[in-house]
Amino acid sequence: GGDLLPVVCEQDDVRVSLSGQVDRVDGYIQNGRLYIRIMDYKSGKKSFSLSDIWNGLNMQLIIYLYALQQEGLERYRVRLTQELDEIRPAGVLYVPVRDTMPDAARSEDDETLRVLRERALRRSGLLSDEIGILQSMEKGLCGDGKFIPVRIKVAKPTKKDPEPQPELAAISSVASLERFGRLARYTQKKLIEMGQELLSGSVDADPCVQGNIPHCEWCDYRAACRFDESAGDQYRMLKKWKDSEVWEKLEERKNESVDK
Repeated sequence: GGDLLPVVCEQDDVRVSLSGQVDRVDGYIQNGRLYIRIMDYKSGKKSFSLSDIWNGLNMQLIIYLYALQQEGLERYRVRLTQELDEIRPAGVLYVPVRDTMPDAARSEDDETLRVLRERALRRSGLLSDEIGILQSMEKGLCGDGKFIPVRIKVAKPTKKDPEPQPELAAISSVASLERFGRLARYTQKKLIEMGQELLSGSVDADPCVQGNIPHCEWCDYRAACRFDESAGDQYRMLKKWKDSEVWEKLEERKNESVDK
């Protein structure tokens, strides 16, 4: 029912069609390019995780970004009345929408409490590694981002380099255009795998768990599944991958593709 077609992934005899609603899209236009940032509001403690995506979980932000990048150019040419040549990813973010009570000593002053509140409301996600795009997201960005998960460092001026350029610290949650592309292709492959599972008739009660949090806790189909540990059912444990490990695995799969 939206103004864009559903995301469609096809391979052999499997066709997966996905629709959804994006909470918010922010745009930044530069040199005929529209950089888009997907925002998803969360009332709970939700963090972006490359490990989750590798395990086939919480892929919606990357899917939304891919859908708008692939199909949204004409839409935004009309909406923004701009001559646009292409759409590029600026990033994806979970935005906390909760009233946070910071954990602090009663003696802390107002300024310390303000800093703690802002830290708790910092967004989680993955952003473009182009510093100019990041600076467009947060005015006066330097050091730790107030709202975005990046850290900018600037070296002290020297005789050889009197005006050193800002650099991204390794702790920053950023990715290149190429890496965003790999993530998009990987989510498409996971959607195809899920479609193949459905077509094969797989209905095993085989829920996953990460750490101490079983996904059964918020599953709408818990009553139909009838998973029961007392009857011998066991959770499928998911490994928590480091970001560097996920990027390495995606690099190994970079030549894999789907029809669409």
